[in-house]
Amino acid sequence: SWQEALNTDDYLLKVRNETSGIETATPTENTSLRLTLDRGQIYGWKVVSRSEASAEESESETRYFFLEAQQQYSHLPFPAKLVAPEQDAVVQLNSGSVNFSWEGADLDNDIESYDFYIGVQEENLNLEKQDISTSQVSIELDSNSTYFWQIKTTDKSNNSSYSEIFSFETQ
Repeated sequence: SWQEALNTDDYLLKVRNETSGIETATPTENTSLRLTLDRGQIYGWKVVSRSEASAEESESETRYFFLEAQQQYSHLPFPAKLVAPEQDAVVQLNSGSVNFSWEGADLDNDIESYDFYIGVQEENLNLEKQDISTSQVSIELDSNSTYFWQIKTTDKSNNSSYSEIFSFETQ
């Protein structure tokens, strides 16, 4: 929008996309005009005042603005919810192995993979399996031991989160 000019019958709104160099000129009798423009671009605009009584036109100074692009969000995945074995569970080995499962979730729905960490000390977990595409894994373990485990969830934007750490005992 702009202020009304004296002795003016109509206006010519000129808008130029400064990136592409494309200019549009739209006539109007009003002192405002609504246009649809591409986001993420720099624009310059000016108003030409015209009168039927004279061939001479008056042009405003050019003003510039940036039309912000749609904001792109990339949410962190939620920490995986550890399902099995449960916290403080006593687990019977199945042919020397324990089956682990968890649930992953992400607002962007773009989980790429999981990394599985396990160890006999909570402060010293080892990366046992990397880039797992499912939410379960089976690991061979020793009987009569206490283990700690954790899952790292990574999404397609390389955002990641770590689950809490669960402990369990094997028999």
